[in-house]
Amino acid sequence: MVILKKISFSNEEVVYQYYPEGKTEFPGKIVTELKEGKVFLKENSQKDFYRKILGSELNDMRDSINNMQIENGEEPYIEEELSLCDPDKDYGGYVYAEKAMFKLEEFLETNNYKDEYIVAWY
Repeated sequence: MVILKKISFSNEEVVYQYYPEGKTEFPGKIVTELKEGKVFLKENSQKDFYRKILGSELNDMRDSINNMQIENGEEPYIEEELSLCDPDKDYGGYVYAEKAMFKLEEFLETNNYKDEYIVAWY
């Protein structure tokens, strides 16, 4: 679970603090640039953790999905649908920040910026 709290709003950007597991003493900061339509992590929380995901792992997952498609008598995904990744590149990120940023991208799309919001998953 991560809590989002809006701390500033202007014509240029909306700034939120995020709190992993509701730990308000360790906020991180996420910014939504309104004109650019971008959401980015400005400062990670001390309670967040980085999860490294190499492209080789994603490629293995892609291969497994395609093998399952073939076993089920279906066509495997083509490159445009499920592309190969650079095997040595890190595609990871901060776990709680990523969940928060996904929700803020939804806020951006709907132009509806909540003052406070809880994102939960299992």
